[in-house]
Amino acid sequence: MTGFGLPASAAPYSGESDETDEPPLPLTVLIPCLGEREPTLSRLLDGLHPAHYQGELDVWLVVQEDAVADIAAARRAIAAAGSVARVVTTRSCTPKARAVNAATARVRTPLVAVFDADTRLSAAGLRTLATTLTGQGLDMVEAFDLCTGTDRRARAGNAQALAFHASMQWLSGRFGRRFMGSSVVVARKDLFTRLGGYPEHGVEEGYRWSMNSADERVRHALVPVLVPGDVPGSVRLMLRQRTRWVTGQLAGSLECLFGGPGRDRRLAAVGFASLLAQGLWSACLFLSPVLPTALIPFGLGAAVEIRRLRSAAKAGWPQTLGVRASPLLALVLEVGEGIMVWRGIARLVAGRAGHWDTARPGSSKGTPPTVREHG
Repeated sequence: MTGFGLPASAAPYSGESDETDEPPLPLTVLIPCLGEREPTLSRLLDGLHPAHYQGELDVWLVVQEDAVADIAAARRAIAAAGSVARVVTTRSCTPKARAVNAATARVRTPLVAVFDADTRLSAAGLRTLATTLTGQGLDMVEAFDLCTGTDRRARAGNAQALAFHASMQWLSGRFGRRFMGSSVVVARKDLFTRLGGYPEHGVEEGYRWSMNSADERVRHALVPVLVPGDVPGSVRLMLRQRTRWVTGQLAGSLECLFGGPGRDRRLAAVGFASLLAQGLWSACLFLSPVLPTALIPFGLGAAVEIRRLRSAAKAGWPQTLGVRASPLLALVLEVGEGIMVWRGIARLVAGRAGHWDTARPGSSKGTPPTVREHG
């Protein structure tokens, strides 16, 4: 869900962590790696020295067992960082959910974290997240995956991400819960057991995880911890990334709307309506040369959306997190994203929405995962 057209809550952050001298609970960090380069992994490991966590911290780079180049890159990065992590292989990293579930089954610590390889998390930030989770008696905490860059793509992506989080806070107030299972999560390990792990079908594991677990009450907090991430190298790559998100969210919404009991159909309906509204809004702009009156609904939608984007940008979050955000640039990005909604629908019609994980060479869709550790 992009949050298009939904109100943006400017409420203060929930789950603020109190200062404590108590060591945080032992934590295992899972970082799925597929086609990651050594410099990316080296930057990731720079801030993960266990001493800064002030507790037991184990970092796993989860790599596909037949990806020889990936394993070599991970080992070199670990050696250069002073062996602050280990390589853990799984039969398949496509999709990411399969690798996370296989690795989680081997975790022995009470807390588990899931992060993408292109983030810049720190052991100190992990400590804040872990102490917030335990101090507030929560099941899961989520941080902000934003970019510290100042170029247009970074500012557009940041503004959109901040508005997304604000709209999810609003939804949380209406639905009584919010747990998206994003790429910046620290959770109790038993949460994965209770919810059955990430869904391994389709292309958007976090969205399905949320909606398919409507009967489970998940105590959740959004914590003002910045986890810098890499912005995609071009607008084309940003739109391709969003095609994946949109496709998975459309498929997940339909699955929950027409699926069996235990699924949150209200949340699915809101998500589907938001995506469809964004697609229609973008289409109005492209129809305007032949249908000038289409500019009227486009203008109304743009006014509503720019207000949402600005509301999030003015809530003090960019200043708190030390990032730059541009609501106007985000609005332009959302026009392109709206067109990706139609591309996602085309994938659904063509029967390709659930097979993004086979798009890369070497995928093993449907193969039971196994995990091995390498020292």
